[in-house]
Amino acid sequence: MTENKARKKAIRERMAKTGEPYSVARRRLAEQATESAPERTPVPLQDDLADPTGEDIAAYARLLLERLRTRRPEAARPDCRHPWEFTRAIDAAMAAGLDLVDQVTAGNVGPQAVKRATHLAEQVQTAQRATVNALNFNMVHDVAAAYLLVRGTRAVQQGRCLLGQAAPTDCSPDPGRVRLRIHDAFGHEDTDSGCLQHAAEEWTRWDHGGEVTLEAIGPATLAAAVAELGEQLRAERTRADDTSTGTVTLYGTDLGDSIEDQDLINNGLWNREGTYGQPDAALCEEENWDYVAVMNAWCAHAAAQLARDGIVWDRNTDKVTLPATLPVSEAALTWQRVLDGFDAWITRVVDEVRDGVGRAEPDDIRPDDAPGARWITYSTA
Repeated sequence: MTENKARKKAIRERMAKTGEPYSVARRRLAEQATESAPERTPVPLQDDLADPTGEDIAAYARLLLERLRTRRPEAARPDCRHPWEFTRAIDAAMAAGLDLVDQVTAGNVGPQAVKRATHLAEQVQTAQRATVNALNFNMVHDVAAAYLLVRGTRAVQQGRCLLGQAAPTDCSPDPGRVRLRIHDAFGHEDTDSGCLQHAAEEWTRWDHGGEVTLEAIGPATLAAAVAELGEQLRAERTRADDTSTGTVTLYGTDLGDSIEDQDLINNGLWNREGTYGQPDAALCEEENWDYVAVMNAWCAHAAAQLARDGIVWDRNTDKVTLPATLPVSEAALTWQRVLDGFDAWITRVVDEVRDGVGRAEPDDIRPDDAPGARWITYSTA
């Protein structure tokens, strides 16, 4: 869903700038993007419902590398706002992609391969942030393709379906695969393909009483089973009283916005990181945010804050356990207070990283004992 979200964000930004209605802003951006845009990157990992293989990952990475080669000269375009940062990010993405191809071709689809794929995607997104207008809108496809590569690599590494590559639950034993088509006011979007279990879990995330219409694509019997299991899982999300323990169990979505929100982390870091080479820069040139470390720390911090009021949040399942004496309305206020504290928390993280910039060696990488090293990748001892 990354591509759809990024496209809508670009449209909303144009609406705010020009005052155009949604339909006009969408059409104008699409027209600008096609004026000088190369052909859109194919997405072979989504061509069928089968789980990706190592061969698929290598082939897809090569396609994406070729696309990035055609992007590099676009640093000279007027809608490339920061040519140096754009070129540096494209080069870093290509270097990571070449490493990934070498590892996967050698049969090494492990944590390092996932790390290289993630670094590639982060750098493509960095390149997009250095652009505006038509080039920015057109690079939405590149960012979506890069993060599909991350998910595919992790799926191969974990031996899971594409949709369940990061889920805490195991894939269902049924070998069949489906994907969901999600219809909303803006059109429709297809999810990654997945097994019965993870398709049903995705079903429950989107089935919120009429906001969207869900359609399962795949074998008819399996599609029906997804809908049935999805309804069962959704029913489990209702509030349940456990009189034996004096607690109430519900889900985080019953209390408010999600705590484990990758966009929250990404935007919190990007809006504060400054610009490479400038006095306000938080990162050295060869450093990148360790998004996993930041997310893990934020979730642990949030859980600790909730626990002060006796609220137990299970990050893996999003289940929340309340004392029976605590009204849900008060728990919701506590939940919101924790979320409201995110800005102050993420600012402390970025300030810590910025404090360590001066410890960088001539190759522009800080040592592991420098302030902020725990929040970045590619630090060295």
